[in-house]
Amino acid sequence: MYRHVLTAIGIEPGFEVHDLPSGILVRPQVFKDAVLYLLVSESSADQAIDIRDKLSGANLKLNVPASRTKLVLLDRGTGAVLAQYDGPEWPME
Repeated sequence: MYRHVLTAIGIEPGFEVHDLPSGILVRPQVFKDAVLYLLVSESSADQAIDIRDKLSGANLKLNVPASRTKLVLLDRGTGAVLAQYDGPEWPME
């Protein structure tokens, strides 16, 4: 759905995804020296995703857990992964 809406309003994403699984939102936020990717799963199953960031040239092969979010921070110049966050483990106590 997200890809359809962006295409319909003429927005070109700053990344490419090969075979984007349904139910996954990919949202990059560009900063001066970094790119932060927020990935949100609305799926009931874990999803593998392959992203190429057009700005840094980074290639990311990630697993997005079912019904969870994932954050990946890239160095804007080199494409190196600076940090990654998969959220808290469940169940939380």
